[in-house]
Amino acid sequence: MSKRPVSELGSGFKYEPCKVVAEIGCNHMGQMEIAKELMKIAKESGSHYAKFQKRCPKELLTPEQYNKPHPVPHNAYGDTYGAHREFLEFSKEQHKELWEYGKEIGIEWATSVWDVTSAREMITIPCDFLKVPSACNNHFEMLKVLRDEYKGIVHVSTGMTTKSEIEDVVKFFEETDQAKSRLVIYNCTSGYPVPFKDICMLELSRLYAEYGDRVYELAFSGHHLGIAVDIAAYTLGAKWVERHFTKDRTWKGTDHAASLEPAGLGKMCRDLVATYEALTYKGENEILEIESEQRDKLKYRKHQKINAVEEWPVVSITIWRCGVAYASLYGVSVLLPSLFGCAGMRKWFKPVVITVVVAFGSWAHSIGAIEWGQKAEEEQVKANMTLGGEVPYSYM
Repeated sequence: MSKRPVSELGSGFKYEPCKVVAEIGCNHMGQMEIAKELMKIAKESGSHYAKFQKRCPKELLTPEQYNKPHPVPHNAYGDTYGAHREFLEFSKEQHKELWEYGKEIGIEWATSVWDVTSAREMITIPCDFLKVPSACNNHFEMLKVLRDEYKGIVHVSTGMTTKSEIEDVVKFFEETDQAKSRLVIYNCTSGYPVPFKDICMLELSRLYAEYGDRVYELAFSGHHLGIAVDIAAYTLGAKWVERHFTKDRTWKGTDHAASLEPAGLGKMCRDLVATYEALTYKGENEILEIESEQRDKLKYRKHQKINAVEEWPVVSITIWRCGVAYASLYGVSVLLPSLFGCAGMRKWFKPVVITVVVAFGSWAHSIGAIEWGQKAEEEQVKANMTLGGEVPYSYM
């Protein structure tokens, strides 16, 4: 049996199926029906969690921020930034409704919280985890609510955060001996979208070196385009992968452009499952069962005696057919002059015989090659059927 590796990522580390979080955030545009539709599509695409956001805008924003216009008027849902944020907010009761809907369709609900009021409201919903966005990971009053009043896992993103600030968060949870059992740290770059050169994926390796044995798990939150680097995050040890998700990237709002649509989310989930299956060793059996038949047919055998008839079937068939043809025609060239008493016939009949034999030989060789080609094709078809006849794996 193939075995999951104990990796250099840390003592006792082993690959597990990746947990995928579809970050719906505010891509529901303030509409409950769209929120539920996105949850359903996320579930059908293979995600394990559908995550939203919860703010109390008047607590989170200063009066100046609240009353200023949205910085991108095209994406605004209100005359001021505060009105815009209020329009996109769901109440505690609406979030509870989404949690219940998730239970009905088979996907877990979660949310990010941005302030103390939101944290206290959301901890009343018995969810698996709540998340602290990069913008608020230095809000220790809110972190204290999540650490001391909430029983679930606490996820913390580290975009626009210094190494010392990350250390402060981990130490804060270590004060009550809860970092190892409850804290998940995300590698993240805050940008919408983030160019590949700024993803800094190897920060995951640094986080493992620093916190692999100090926190519960490490994760990756991506705001990039495409799905290739999410696979890299998983192979580098991320137990969770979070991506923004929408139904249509052209919808009105800030986050849609940096979000995956259903096809992209589905392919990412598919590829993460395939990658998990691939991350194995061969184990004790150095030759896998799938390789055995191919080894018997294809492996080079330097010292094995070659069966000339099997290795050169086209040549052997040609020689046999030409021999029969020559013997037959030569016999005719001898018998005919004797029967008709015309010795001069032999002079011109022999070249004719040779010409006919050469022509026959070319024909026989062609027929032999065709027969051998057909046999080889039949063997290839049998080999393909033995391998399962599967359609090649498609990446788009």
